[in-house]
Amino acid sequence: MIAPRLKRLKSDMFSLAGSVITAAVLSGTEVVPEVTCIAYGPGLDSATLSLPVHYFFVRMIGPDGLNLTKSLGQFGLFVQLKGVPKACLVRPEVIDRYDGTYIVRYKKFCLSLNEHATHFFTLNSDTHFEGPIVPSECACPMKMDQWLLKAQCPSEFSNQILKHTAIWPVGSVDLLSVLEQAQRKWGLHEESFSFCHYKIRSPKVVFSCWVYLYRRCYGKHVGFKMFADEIFSFLVKKIQLPDIDLFINLGDWPLEKLVRGADSSRYVPMLSWCRSNDTVDIVLPTYELVEAVIEMMGRLVLFINNLCTVRRHSLELLSVQGMRNVSWSNKFTKAFWRGRDSTSARLLLVNISRLNPDILDARITKFFFFREQMDYYGPEAPIVTFQKFFDSRLSFH
Repeated sequence: MIAPRLKRLKSDMFSLAGSVITAAVLSGTEVVPEVTCIAYGPGLDSATLSLPVHYFFVRMIGPDGLNLTKSLGQFGLFVQLKGVPKACLVRPEVIDRYDGTYIVRYKKFCLSLNEHATHFFTLNSDTHFEGPIVPSECACPMKMDQWLLKAQCPSEFSNQILKHTAIWPVGSVDLLSVLEQAQRKWGLHEESFSFCHYKIRSPKVVFSCWVYLYRRCYGKHVGFKMFADEIFSFLVKKIQLPDIDLFINLGDWPLEKLVRGADSSRYVPMLSWCRSNDTVDIVLPTYELVEAVIEMMGRLVLFINNLCTVRRHSLELLSVQGMRNVSWSNKFTKAFWRGRDSTSARLLLVNISRLNPDILDARITKFFFFREQMDYYGPEAPIVTFQKFFDSRLSFH
């Protein structure tokens, strides 16, 4: 059982202290009075919404009233946080997107709920909002539709989920039958497949805030269950979920093959990190994205001599927007790929690269499934950063 007790935090249990975030538009070291800005995003509602990191966007507007499309420089926006108790760390960060917009994000490293007043202003504009900063670890679930609205989740996200689950009409899934199918199809082949069955249950007790999360895994290689654990442990702390059973594929390849004309009862509703035109798995964000979002501003993955030596802060979707890309004219013209040996198709890609080194640079960074072929397809290439992929005009995924 994972995280058996998730208890709701109450604001009156903690001390209140004022804090202020101020921001000014700068150009080098000089304040630019003719530049104004507008702020928008879920981070402006830090009083009720609990996220791994609170963030919002700032759009710069020129004196002509039009949006700026170029960066104001490294110090184009300055954010200062004041009034936070010494016992509580709230760290702000500004990310320049180099298109006239900035991302302001801040993470709270304590469990107290501190009242704060946030002022975001330039010489010609002022934005003000008040309320406590809800910590990312807060076990304070709210109704799902309310959370989605406050988090400003695009409707396209729901559309994709609805599309992938459309083959199972509401109420058509027989849990016992699905579990038996999953065990028969993949549970008996522990060397080839791995998946987990999760149960989320809320006790039928009035005013109880406990949520129980159970897991049973099948297969030999189930280490990636840690990412599924993070997903569900995070969700039960943020959203009031109904009692539900979920199946998640721990492999890098979709499991449930599409059979034309087959009844929905033939398929197991399997969550996966990938999907193809001939499979019906329900797609989740990749495990790298899951870890990066949940651990945002918390851990750093640093590779030295091809070894992971420090883990303190993950590279994620917000920070990469602040990495200045190589201009198109200076990018490498050959296609680029790096990755581990999760499928035989990747070994084929290495062969293609060797036959066409002028148009493709593809190498394996870690051998696991095809170690016996390492002498032929190796040696292992050094692991490169995510940003390195964008130094080329083309990349394989």
